[in-house]
Amino acid sequence: MKNIKLHIILVAILISSMDVLAQVETEIQSENIYELSVIQVFPDSFPTVEVVFQARNQIGQPLWGITVDDLSVFENDNPCEVLEVTNISEKDIIDIALVFDHSGSMGFPVISESLYWTLTIEEYDSLMLLPKPIDFAKEGVLSFAKSAELASDSILIVGFSSGVDEIVGPTQNSGLLESKVSAMQADSGTAFYDALIKTIDHLSLKNNQKTAIVALTDGLDNESRYNLNDVIKKSNDALIPIYVIGLGNVQDSTLQVIADRTDGLYYKTDDPQRLEQIYLNISRQLKSVYKLKYKSDIDGFAEDEQALRFGFLNDTLTFSNPEVRMTLPEEVIQYLHEAESREILILGGTGAGILLLGLTSFALYRRKKKKQFRIVTLYPNPFSDKITIDIESSSLLNSVNLEIVNLNGNVVKNEQVTLNGKSVETSTTALPAGIYMVRLTSPEGLSDTSKAIKN
Repeated sequence: MKNIKLHIILVAILISSMDVLAQVETEIQSENIYELSVIQVFPDSFPTVEVVFQARNQIGQPLWGITVDDLSVFENDNPCEVLEVTNISEKDIIDIALVFDHSGSMGFPVISESLYWTLTIEEYDSLMLLPKPIDFAKEGVLSFAKSAELASDSILIVGFSSGVDEIVGPTQNSGLLESKVSAMQADSGTAFYDALIKTIDHLSLKNNQKTAIVALTDGLDNESRYNLNDVIKKSNDALIPIYVIGLGNVQDSTLQVIADRTDGLYYKTDDPQRLEQIYLNISRQLKSVYKLKYKSDIDGFAEDEQALRFGFLNDTLTFSNPEVRMTLPEEVIQYLHEAESREILILGGTGAGILLLGLTSFALYRRKKKKQFRIVTLYPNPFSDKITIDIESSSLLNSVNLEIVNLNGNVVKNEQVTLNGKSVETSTTALPAGIYMVRLTSPEGLSDTSKAIKN
């Protein structure tokens, strides 16, 4: 009878793993839809424009190995010549801190709590012979440390349970890292925030070195002296992104906030066997910043701001948020002005040229008076039942159009919203948990977009 019951337990674990794999397979159906994160647009060498960006799909995989033959660029719907696409972070040397949870819960196989409390002593002893989350986590950490993409980087290991272990590294000594990780045992509580604070302090000592944190936890913080806001502030002050891996029954919203507000990324899994895959994916994420150069086709009568749209030449891939705005610096405006003036003088002769030059100056003057419209802030973020959006506009507006788009590129909400002062509010009760792009469009056609997360 006991053997039958243990067999049932093992089957339940197997079914749970199959459910997770089924969920992953569902997500992979959207793996070709990428969220574009434009870090900076540099029009200073006009007409050559440089765009620094990252992109990743719905399951967190980075856009990897792209070339000049893969991407297209449009300015105000006009195609532009793509001159160069370069991975500018592939050869960066990074100090990467692996913050590793070895609290007591990491030492128990993943089963449901209701099933756990029905176990006999013999069944419990047999169950404890199965691989545990800490075993898979160790394999993932060591695979990450030995990843080919990180061959030139240095690794730190920061273990924690009720307290924070002594930090090992930064080092490229794989033997030292393996010895430290292998010696970790599942023990006691979870001081996650304290571990992050200590790690940031340690990394901050290397002022000129690029740094990042990859942190794994399987539970709620229950031992730290520091709190969530302390971690976010210190991370932002030090410019150190935090990539977070949540394993099992974790507080998703809190871990998502840490990643979002520190320019990192959040991964969630209920299957410890996926940890190695996630760690290796993060190694590529850290090395997937690209610089795209293209030749602008903006003429002398262009607006100060341009709408850029990025796309793939391969029609099986797409960006969920392909459009960004580019503001032209004063030097570029002056360049365009002078170029247009020279062309007018050449084409029109002296008398006509002077007249047209006056008209050009008037057009430039009017351009500087153009209307503005932008999202100032969106809150709460993450949200639950409603979102409030504060806007800034140079025009008096009574209403705006609001669109909410999911990462599949589908519009899940589209409505005309009345302004309350300089704010709009909309109900989001019907939306499932996930990441969304919220876009507001004024009656004049000006628009702005912001990312939002629903718990």
